[in-house]
Amino acid sequence: MLHAAQGDLRRAARFYEGEAAGLGVDFLLEIQRIFTLLEENPALGVPMRRGARKILARRFPYLIIYRTEAEHTLVLAIGHQRRHPDFWLQRG
Repeated sequence: MLHAAQGDLRRAARFYEGEAAGLGVDFLLEIQRIFTLLEENPALGVPMRRGARKILARRFPYLIIYRTEAEHTLVLAIGHQRRHPDFWLQRG
């Protein structure tokens, strides 16, 4: 996971935890569920430009943007669905 994506994840989890106790943990669990799905099937997400793909979270209005590389999946960004769709392009 790119450092910038880790920051995305931390900020979103802090936001949700501030909204309601335990909600930040629920958000992290949902993101972990998606990471597990991607380990099993990296082609699961919708293709985007530059070889990236995106997959939507179930309970939260967030998407994970990632690229499958030789032996792993690289998470480029974790962003709110209302964020500008190209916010991640400068990341890799």
